[in-house]
Amino acid sequence: MQLEEPGGRTYDVFLNRTFITQTAADEAGAQVATEWLDGVVAARDLMLQELAAAYRRLRTMHRTMRPASVPTTRSAWEEAFGVWEGLGWIAAPDASRYREHVRCAFETVAQNIRRHRLESDPSI
Repeated sequence: MQLEEPGGRTYDVFLNRTFITQTAADEAGAQVATEWLDGVVAARDLMLQELAAAYRRLRTMHRTMRPASVPTTRSAWEEAFGVWEGLGWIAAPDASRYREHVRCAFETVAQNIRRHRLESDPSI
């Protein structure tokens, strides 16, 4: 699916499910698009779901998986993509798209963090 935000930013995400018919795939895509447009699901969540699905798929195919669990940080995802691409488990175009997902997903998180200055207590 391709999701386009007002302002021109687009995201390519895969649903990572197998559908019996094209109609079922189209209906699932329409449902996700509706949820995204209605604000029920964020593009960030769709990207992270796709990344987790890619991890689970690779884990079922390869006995020794690195990392041992689904990465949860930007640096852990970057390291995983490097390993997977180096082992030939994912192709360069997939690695590039996954890196873009991580960049977008964690960029969104960073923008939502409010920073506060801690005042020092002279009595301590």
